Amino acid sequence: MVSRKMLITDIKKLLSSVFEKVGIVQFAYFFGSVAKGDNTNLSDMDIAVYLRDVDPMAVFDVKLSLHGDICRALNRNDVDLVVLNTVANNMLIEDIIRHGIVIYDMDSNARENYEVTSLHQAIDFKTQRLAIMGV
Repeated sequence: MVSRKMLITDIKKLLSSVFEKVGIVQFAYFFGSVAKGDNTNLSDMDIAVYLRDVDPMAVFDVKLSLHGDICRALNRNDVDLVVLNTVANNMLIEDIIRHGIVIYDMDSNARENYEVTSLHQAIDFKTQRLAIMGV
């Protein structure tokens, strides 16, 4: 069985070359059950990317192309790709940031700013939700 550390190292290496070739991935996370080591035979591989300088109208095409590149690099077709630029779910973003593994980082300042802003939004959302619920 492949160790989790080796798996993460291999994923970083394989996907770094994909992200460098594409040229618009600013940072990326490996997250979910496989990243945590809690996977089963039915688990997919979860990858989240933040794209820089991408036209919002082109995100779908970019995601489709990038998904194919990632699947080929990892030699598997059960990859779930999340484009963070388009995610509105604060809880999902918080989970990715808190529990995911950074596997690519072209601009650590931009990533850290994104993380701080996103975590503040998640905290605000939770606070507002509790207030609405009367808790």
